[in-house]
Amino acid sequence: MRKFWRNLPGALAAGLFLLAALSPGIVQAQAPTTTQFAPRQFGTQQTHYIRFGFQLTSCTIVSNTCVVKVGAVPYNSVIWRISVSTNTAFNSVTNDLISFGTNTTGTNIVAAGCVMHAQGLTACTVLATASSVTGNGATQTGLDGGFDIFMVYVSSGGAATTGNATILIEYSPANDGATCANVPFGSTAVGC
Repeated sequence: MRKFWRNLPGALAAGLFLLAALSPGIVQAQAPTTTQFAPRQFGTQQTHYIRFGFQLTSCTIVSNTCVVKVGAVPYNSVIWRISVSTNTAFNSVTNDLISFGTNTTGTNIVAAGCVMHAQGLTACTVLATASSVTGNGATQTGLDGGFDIFMVYVSSGGAATTGNATILIEYSPANDGATCANVPFGSTAVGC
């Protein structure tokens, strides 16, 4: 009798599996297949973003400047806006400026001039030519494909000792299918 009760759960499971396989009215669930990209990209029409915190103490400052890699965007991405919420004011003598780019000079997406000196919210001005540096025949520079994004911080008039901000980079990847498809790692394509 013990053998019966011990084998009953396995027998029921096998019977249910066989019933599901033979019954045309029952649809079996299948594991979804998804493609994952190193730079964040979803298949739906939505705005993507990179959000990160920047603390003055987490940056190695040389000659009042530091460069930080903050993320990556897929090929042919359109960068819409960059916003900065300064939580603790940066306290250099004159201004604390940031810029963004696909290279370590960080000026081809947002030119130097996005101010982080005062506490509050700042909208950085994205260059009109920013989309051409994330695609449109450009060679991919990202370590995992697409384009790495760098932020350059500069304190002017003297070194800052405090500062803390949350930064948001909003972008849309090339995901409309027929006219603007994914670009394989290492390849180039026309802009879309």
